[in-house]
Amino acid sequence: MSPKPFDTKSPDGIPLWKKLYDFAIEQPLDRVIRFDELSKVMGYPIEKNRTAIYEANKHLLTDHNRMLVNIRKTGYKIATSSEQLCVARTRPKRAKRQLSQGIKEAENIDTKSMTPQERDTQMQLLLKMQVSLSTLRRRQYQAQASQEKAVQEQKHAINAQKDAQEAISDLEEKIEELKNRLPETKPAKKSGKIKYQLPGMKGTEVLS
Repeated sequence: MSPKPFDTKSPDGIPLWKKLYDFAIEQPLDRVIRFDELSKVMGYPIEKNRTAIYEANKHLLTDHNRMLVNIRKTGYKIATSSEQLCVARTRPKRAKRQLSQGIKEAENIDTKSMTPQERDTQMQLLLKMQVSLSTLRRRQYQAQASQEKAVQEQKHAINAQKDAQEAISDLEEKIEELKNRLPETKPAKKSGKIKYQLPGMKGTEVLS
């Protein structure tokens, strides 16, 4: 018996999001999971209700630093780090657009038919949304600045590594040149002569 699309648990009592979560953590990064495969894992057509995907994604992010991203008309993908960063960067932009639209809607109200209490509510709402919008803009700027700084630091690290490798190569070449310039030396032969002095005699007798 398959669970209904809006059930939170499968017939065996396991939460639907947990089944997807357990399946996703075993998959490699950059792997695309098609809708039919997801439906087989979940036990129902996943396109009809994606609540379990959203819930599984929350736990994947906090537990394993992983994320499922939607592939249009195909399925979901285990996002790579760069893809996850791209998704995160779009969040403030979308939130900013929503707030901007909300401010426009709150500003352009026919106040003639509003009660004094409603006007107060309008002003409080506008003030709150404008503060939120300013905060979002500041965070977006900070995030962009941090990303640009990280990119520059990465470039510097790559250049430093390249310079170090070139210096090592130059040093190895110079050492090899010095080796080639040195004359060949033969190991000295050990002498078979033994020096000793007889008791009561001056001088040294030598035996070969």
